[in-house]
Amino acid sequence: TGLTEDIYLSAEEAQSNGAKIIVVTNHSESPLAELADCVLQTAGFESPLTGGDFMSAISQFYVLSLLCEILMQNKPTESYEHKKNIARAVRKKVIKP
Repeated sequence: TGLTEDIYLSAEEAQSNGAKIIVVTNHSESPLAELADCVLQTAGFESPLTGGDFMSAISQFYVLSLLCEILMQNKPTESYEHKKNIARAVRKKVIKP
């Protein structure tokens, strides 16, 4: 929905570090969409009670899959480096048993 504080703050932090923010959403007027450099609106309706609805999720995953594929084809070396950086950042957040 673009209404979740954690997602908004993460996007804001990424943007302050120079990242371009592309939002894939069903809500083009959400706070997250307003922050974005680019908004890709998908099909489906979500509310805070129905967020993650199957049809909405499928349309959003499809758009994300296409974007990733295009990026990997056009900038394979840069894409690989970004994947490594993301993996390092996520690894720091993993709770070890």
